[in-house]
Amino acid sequence: MAREMRGSSLLESILTCLKDPSTDVRMKALLFFRTMMGQLKRKEASPIALLLVEKLPALFGDESSQVQELSLRLFEDTLKAAVRRDKAEMKDATRRVALSLFLHMNAESRSMAEASGKGLLICAKFLGWRKLKRVIKKKRTWLIGETLLKQERSRVEDYLYFSLPYLWDSQTSVRLEAIRFMGTAAQHLGRNPSQRTMEVVWDALKRCDDDLDASVRSLAGQTLRILQTVRELERSRRSFRGLCFSC
Repeated sequence: MAREMRGSSLLESILTCLKDPSTDVRMKALLFFRTMMGQLKRKEASPIALLLVEKLPALFGDESSQVQELSLRLFEDTLKAAVRRDKAEMKDATRRVALSLFLHMNAESRSMAEASGKGLLICAKFLGWRKLKRVIKKKRTWLIGETLLKQERSRVEDYLYFSLPYLWDSQTSVRLEAIRFMGTAAQHLGRNPSQRTMEVVWDALKRCDDDLDASVRSLAGQTLRILQTVRELERSRRSFRGLCFSC
C-alpha cells in the first residue's frame, strides 16, 4: 500500500494534514509518514523525504509536545533517507532549513526556540558541520550565525537570499535576528561582493523603515550604516591599490 501511494493525490492530501488545526490529525499524519518511510526501500523513500524535509520544521514548535517530539524524530529519519541521486537536493533543502531553525532559536516561544536548536543540531550532523555541532552543544548561541557562515564561505550569498523572507516574519525577535544575520553575512562576502546582491540587501533593509517595531527600524538603520562604512572602506582600498599600481 505504501508503494502504491507514492506520487498519488492521497499522499498530497496527507501532507496537508500536517497543517491541520487538530492535534490528533497532525499526530496521525506524522505516524503515517513514519510508518510509510519505514516500510519503503530507501530509493523509494527518498523522493518522499524531499517532500517532507521543509515541511516538518513548522511542527517543531507545536503546542503538543508529542507532535514536537515525533516531528523531530521523523525529520532525522527523513534526512537519512536520501539516496545518492537526491543527496545534493536534500543538502540544499537542509541548508535552507538550517538557517530557518537558527533564526527561530530566537522565537518568542521557548518551546519553539528549544526545538529549533534540536533541529539545527540534526541538520549540522547531516551536513557534517563539526564546528557548528560543537557551538550548538555548548549553547553558544551568539556564535551560531557566524559559525554557519564560516562552514561554507562559498555559499554566503545563498544564505543572504535565504534570510530575506524572515525580515517580514510575524515575530519581532525573528526579524531582529534576520537583520543581524544579514549584516554579518554581508561582511563575509569578500572584497568583491556582487553589486546585485548588495543592492538586494540594501533595499530589503531599507524596507524595514516601515516596520511597526521601533527596535527593528533602529537595528536596520544601524546595519545599513555599518554596510555603508564597509563599502566606503572597500572603495578606498581599491583607489589606493590603483594609485600604487600607477606609480
